[in-house]
Amino acid sequence: MAHTLDKIVTFLRVSPIQQAIVLGIVTPFTITYILSVAENYSKGNTINGNVDALFALAGIGLSLLNEHVAIRNMKEHDKIKDALDRHGWNENIIESKSHSWCQRNTSQVASNDSGFGGETRKYLHEKGYRRYHFVPDAYIPKWLSGA
Repeated sequence: MAHTLDKIVTFLRVSPIQQAIVLGIVTPFTITYILSVAENYSKGNTINGNVDALFALAGIGLSLLNEHVAIRNMKEHDKIKDALDRHGWNENIIESKSHSWCQRNTSQVASNDSGFGGETRKYLHEKGYRRYHFVPDAYIPKWLSGA
């Protein structure tokens, strides 16, 4: 039971943005649309019911997409943690996973779990990354980033 709970907490730590989007935004809207579908169909208003059903399906699809990203991040966490456990601290492991906020967060959580959280935090800080840098490196022009 404790192991399963640890995995759930790690999953939430690895993908906080995806979980916030799904649980905080998409799910309430999807439930609202599903209730609206039932209400519209019961009143015989099939056109509005169909439109609401499409929105509900879009919400379910968005939830599945976000959870897919979260699962991918969790697998990435496991790979980074295994590499750090096997080889010890190596900036090459973290550097290859530091090009977006999601990757940096996953690297930081894996490093914390492996006991190298301070080294990773220091490395990312020296590279100029901050917690509020959400835009992936690929979208920042080279002349703007100073590279």
